[in-house]
Amino acid sequence: WALSKDPALLPLFNNVVAASGHVWGLLREGFGRFWQFAGFDKQSKGRDLLILLSSTAFGLPFLQKLGVRSKALGFLGIGMLIGPSGLSLISDVPWSEHLAEIGIIFFLCEMGLELSFERLQNMRRDVFGLGVAQFGLTSLVLFMVSRFFLGFSAVQSLVLGTAFSLSSSAFVLQLLDEAKERGTSHGRSAFGVLLLQDLAVPFLLAMLPMLSAGSTREALLAMRGAAINAGVSLSLLMLGGRKFLAQAFGFVAASGSAAALRALSFLTVLGMCFIFDLCHLSNTLGAFLAGVLLGETPYREQVDAAISPIREDLLGLFFMTVGFGIDLRFVLRSPGLVAGCVVALLAVKALVAMLVCLAYGIRFANAQQIGLLLCQAGEFAFVIFGIAREAGVFADEQSKFLLTVTSLSMACTPFLAKLGSFISGRLQSQIDDQLTLRPVNWTQELATKVEHARVLVCGYGTVGSLITELLDTKFIPWVAFDINARVVTEARAKDLPVFFGDLPSLTSRAVGGRDQELLGSNKVAVITTSSESLAIYMVQRLRRAYPNLTVVARAKSASSAATIKKLGAVPIMPEMIQDSKLTNLPVGLSVLRALDIPQEDAETLVDKIRRSYRKEAQDEEAADKDDVASKEGP
Repeated sequence: WALSKDPALLPLFNNVVAASGHVWGLLREGFGRFWQFAGFDKQSKGRDLLILLSSTAFGLPFLQKLGVRSKALGFLGIGMLIGPSGLSLISDVPWSEHLAEIGIIFFLCEMGLELSFERLQNMRRDVFGLGVAQFGLTSLVLFMVSRFFLGFSAVQSLVLGTAFSLSSSAFVLQLLDEAKERGTSHGRSAFGVLLLQDLAVPFLLAMLPMLSAGSTREALLAMRGAAINAGVSLSLLMLGGRKFLAQAFGFVAASGSAAALRALSFLTVLGMCFIFDLCHLSNTLGAFLAGVLLGETPYREQVDAAISPIREDLLGLFFMTVGFGIDLRFVLRSPGLVAGCVVALLAVKALVAMLVCLAYGIRFANAQQIGLLLCQAGEFAFVIFGIAREAGVFADEQSKFLLTVTSLSMACTPFLAKLGSFISGRLQSQIDDQLTLRPVNWTQELATKVEHARVLVCGYGTVGSLITELLDTKFIPWVAFDINARVVTEARAKDLPVFFGDLPSLTSRAVGGRDQELLGSNKVAVITTSSESLAIYMVQRLRRAYPNLTVVARAKSASSAATIKKLGAVPIMPEMIQDSKLTNLPVGLSVLRALDIPQEDAETLVDKIRRSYRKEAQDEEAADKDDVASKEGP
């Protein structure tokens, strides 16, 4: 803007850019000479591993001291600093990238674990409606822009359109989990879109080698070979893999060895990748299908618990390698071109995603938030552009430019997510409180939510939010009711399905005479209040109105538990009667069991949540100590 107003500033701007590049070059040269003097200039995988570990161990805490709370952004910054265009401390970048690919493999396996027919059924609108529309329209728009405005060939435009239409599941889900927003409306919609993209990635990767075919006949032959390999391998895995895995995991689990179960989990995932490599198919497809097959066994939660720690660590390494791909020298040479392409990509993707969301009836506040969450390029763009370069679709310089744009767009994700959250909060704050508590079309909205919900939460306080958090991890639909206006207003501001009032009154008004039909034995109602009299009163009302509904209620004493049980509900007595999430985890466990989730899976999930709560408490305590120390001074 300043340059457009005063062109005389252009020479000054160019001088600043040149000086920055000169200073950075001197800094890199100085570190290089020190590295050579210390004898570290030779290529060494062990030294690279030590640098990566020490950078993570000390770099993240240091960045958090500076106020960088996002782990993904912290890993990116570390990668830029120690990577080839930074201080160049890593001697074998391809080896580090291969190591980081294991993080993506386990990440895709975890995505496969989350996939099931029931979950796809619950999320079919987000996956096959919103996801297909976003992917298809974004690919089309980017293809047209590349072909008719940027002068790329048809094949190049096709690769650009499909690669850039994908978003970063690793970044987006990490940010949603950090903000605990995966269960919100925009979080569920974003997850549905990402799930569709992950389903599309293996097929895109399978089609890319055909670009190197010299003729239509060769392309058709390559396509036929890929289809045969995919069909044979998928058929064998789907027919025999599930039964074999169930027996293998049953044999290992019977030994009671956690180490053996972890080893078998790793063997399954990496072995599936190896099999798909032998069939000339994408190993990412193998990892994803390994997760799908493991998700159908009774040991899904144990596998998730086994791979989660190593997945988180190696995914951080992947974010570092993304930082490796940001060529700072190229950015400094052509800052306008790079910035323009990054901004254009983010704007086009955000606009298309937002328009698609609006077309599907999503409110503008959430539509723009989804658009800003999904507007970056994805991690699979690195793979797609790499294959395309090997096939001769892009020259080396073009490929480097595309990878730099991809990395920078991903680096913008944490800031764009915060911007979307800020805009959504401001838009929601402008709505009248009464309108927030009772939207104009609240009866229609509630009727839809009740019809699809598996769990009805009566009281969305500390315990109610704990239960919904557990349900969100399993993507089980829920709806909550509360008579506290502040609680409802805050929840509605996050677009959570929380309604002002009590369950029987609101439901009968929303669905008319269909409430007894809708609230049957397939649903569970949870009464979270700590008041004995109110809990017993609510149980009586619910049992009288909906005799087939399963009811779970908190009990404060043995006498109230006996009364609740006598009324036909399931009483739960926490070890300590406190409105804290940790002490009320047994309530969440009972809800999961009432939904026919196996005992072992439910306990594993509750233990995982318990560990996360304790870690959060420790982090908050450490942050408070740091704040006190900084205020007290030396």
